[in-house]
Amino acid sequence: MRHPKIKIKCLYCHKEKEVYFSDIQRGKGKFCNPQCWNKYKRKLPEFITCKWCKKEFKNIQSQRTKVFCSKQCQTEWQKGKPIPPNIQNKRGIKPRTYHLKKRPKHEGAEYNDWRLAVWKRDNFTCQNCGKTANELKKEGIKICADHIKPYCNYPKLRYKISNGRTLCIPCHKLTETYGYRARYF
Repeated sequence: MRHPKIKIKCLYCHKEKEVYFSDIQRGKGKFCNPQCWNKYKRKLPEFITCKWCKKEFKNIQSQRTKVFCSKQCQTEWQKGKPIPPNIQNKRGIKPRTYHLKKRPKHEGAEYNDWRLAVWKRDNFTCQNCGKTANELKKEGIKICADHIKPYCNYPKLRYKISNGRTLCIPCHKLTETYGYRARYF
């Protein structure tokens, strides 16, 4: 013996449908098909009130979580907010894992000043092949300031202009202090 069916109206499209009584007891049988259930579940109000200016704007399906009518309203709203307590008085402090991140070996204003001084002294010319920076630029090659005695082995000579020379990249790669070879110099 089958259980009797009951006629119900779909909560989304209001079509009539026959459903078993046991389905209604289990909380099912309120919609005529899965598409109606999805549409009802995602049903949103037609207009939303902006959190800052209280102006109503049309709700679009792709903007389900939008609470401001424009980026300007969001910016104005955030201006008056205090700094969250978890980052208060910690602005500018490096995270504790900062030293684990790989950073360039040569960095900072002192290194850049040293490099520029070496280039100016050598007149932006490779000391090995004799080509100028403009000639090399046409070939797509850059110049670099090379440490004669390696950067890693001689920390006192790092920023001495006498310890530098201007080389193009291909000539720099031929030196005995290029890359990992500097460790064994």
